Amino acid sequence: VHGDYDFSDNVLDPLTLRPGRSVIDHTTDESYATLIPSLHYQEIFEVAKDDKSKEDRHISRTDSVARALQELGFAMRTETVLEEPPWKLVGENDYVLCVTGKVMAVIQRQKEQGILEDGFFTNFLQRSQIFARMLPDQKATLIKYFQEKEFIVGMCGDGANDCNALKTADIGVSLSEAEASIAAPFTSKVQNISCIVTLLQEGRASLVTSFQCFKYTALYSLIQFFCLGILYFQGADLTDWEYMYIDLFLAFPLSILMNYTHPADKLSKQQPASALISFPILTSVIGHVIIAVGFQAGISLLLLNQVDWFVPCSVLHPGGLEEESVDGCYENTTLFLLTLFQYIGTLFAFNISKPFRKSMFTNFSFTFLSIFCIAVSLYLLYGPIKMIADLFLFMDIPVNWRYLILYTGIGYVITAFTYEKIIVPILISIRRKFQDIQGKSMDD
Repeated sequence: VHGDYDFSDNVLDPLTLRPGRSVIDHTTDESYATLIPSLHYQEIFEVAKDDKSKEDRHISRTDSVARALQELGFAMRTETVLEEPPWKLVGENDYVLCVTGKVMAVIQRQKEQGILEDGFFTNFLQRSQIFARMLPDQKATLIKYFQEKEFIVGMCGDGANDCNALKTADIGVSLSEAEASIAAPFTSKVQNISCIVTLLQEGRASLVTSFQCFKYTALYSLIQFFCLGILYFQGADLTDWEYMYIDLFLAFPLSILMNYTHPADKLSKQQPASALISFPILTSVIGHVIIAVGFQAGISLLLLNQVDWFVPCSVLHPGGLEEESVDGCYENTTLFLLTLFQYIGTLFAFNISKPFRKSMFTNFSFTFLSIFCIAVSLYLLYGPIKMIADLFLFMDIPVNWRYLILYTGIGYVITAFTYEKIIVPILISIRRKFQDIQGKSMDD
């Protein structure tokens, strides 16, 4: 995130620098930026103060810097493209750059003329940590340079001269309610960049919540789709009240309330998935579909046919789907009661908390409704009154079969939660390692 700050009139003023920082400076328009290894700024000024033509003791010519470095035993050089950001480097490569607007003008012109190599320019961007005394167009151009290198760029500004850069940046934050607030998507009432942390927390939580809502909506539809597919295969269907209960009183309110979980208090180093159609999202959804269909088919096509009290729907309703009461059958009752736990279990598995959001139990409305839905599902499973049983067209099934449905539902919840929290991260890690190995082999 690059911010707009006004330091001293001279970027090399020792009052504006800190020990351990590096400097970059320019001479005339014919010269360009010089990369300098890390030097204590006082050492440079001790050497440069002997230059009688510099009464203010500021280094403003490259030959002065070169002479100072030569006397200190350092050599100016350019590096190859960095594999790590400069703040992660240690040793002789541990240096960053401070750039003025005049230097940026020379760099920009020579880049357009093809004088500078791409490796040098990339290294220049990666090493630069401070940009001072830059024109409004230069700020916007600088942001475009970073975006061309596939960086996500944020910009903080508080004046009219920052409007162009705020519009160009991927994330623009205005630190005032004046002109800059019109161009920036976000406006902070706090006059410092501490709002960036809050913005990142809210943004990551919003992104994770959006993906989570998409995954649940997709899987909820697929669970119901395959449930209906199995019932149609056996000549049955869900009743109107079963459809209404699932859609209006279970899936819809839970999918709405789960989005109200607040972001985590601490900003994590991890980053959420940035694309909807990506390996983590598709792996999660496809895996859950396979698990859900496996449990549905296992209990309705395999286990149900093994009990002696079971009567197929084709025998109870020889007319098939054309009969009005065809919904009332053992396949319908079994699958409906099982899918109730699948909808709730999938919601818990997809309700991502750390490191981007707080625990779902801090969302009290969602927690209360989840407990209520679980209680209603258990009531429908174990002992609904005759009026409700007739309304849903439930068949009278033995108690031990009801226990089997409950255990199967619990097994699905455990399996879905384990897959989402353990298996999916392992698959993502394996894929990343494979990509790293493949990338290294291509480089070799």
